[in-house]
Amino acid sequence: MAQVSQGLPVDKRLDPYRNRVAILARAGHLVGYLLVLTEVVREPGMRRSRRQAPCQEAASAYIKFQDGSRHVDSRLAGRRLDAELESWARSELRLAGELLNLRWLGPAESVKVARQQFDVLGFDAHGEPVWANRRPVLPPG
Repeated sequence: MAQVSQGLPVDKRLDPYRNRVAILARAGHLVGYLLVLTEVVREPGMRRSRRQAPCQEAASAYIKFQDGSRHVDSRLAGRRLDAELESWARSELRLAGELLNLRWLGPAESVKVARQQFDVLGFDAHGEPVWANRRPVLPPG
């Protein structure tokens, strides 16, 4: 996750969607949920050199359908992220050739639905998701 306080690059276009959930609907009927999480990644296509490659914020879209099936579209950056942001701004999501409607939830409701549908218990002080099914990594003792 990118946070201004950490001095990492933040893509302001992601502000309305970072750590947010949207309801997925087809013809007004609930079909699933979309969770958007972000992280800072090295820019694609950059070769490693003595200097570190520039970083950018990327998004991952986690989808859970009513039938229990899941889909993850990770590391949306560059042109792919541009296209998704345009679609999300129109409250739309194109998936497998189908156009679904999105209804974005507010921050408090997003946390609640993320817990219920994606096993995200919440977000830590740095905005990182805390997953219910993952144990914390402890330093060697």
